Amino acid sequence: MTDDILIILLKYPEKGKIKTRLSAALGDDLTLDLYSCFLKDLFSMTDTLDADKLLAIDAPDKNDADSLDLGTGYPAIHQ
Repeated sequence: MTDDILIILLKYPEKGKIKTRLSAALGDDLTLDLYSCFLKDLFSMTDTLDADKLLAIDAPDKNDADSLDLGTGYPAIHQ
């Protein structure tokens, strides 16, 4: 445990609900895939930081945030 914490705010990856301006040009399926890649890149960059990490997820409901597995092992809370 460190004295530092990194809180990562993110939107629940729901098709048609994320990156809507981008999805207008790329379509919902490709945008969802791209958003998932954005998250993976973000997590790989933060893995090396000497800080505790916490995900704060903007999800349709608390159960969605609790059940979302992004493969990070970081604890998650509902925003």
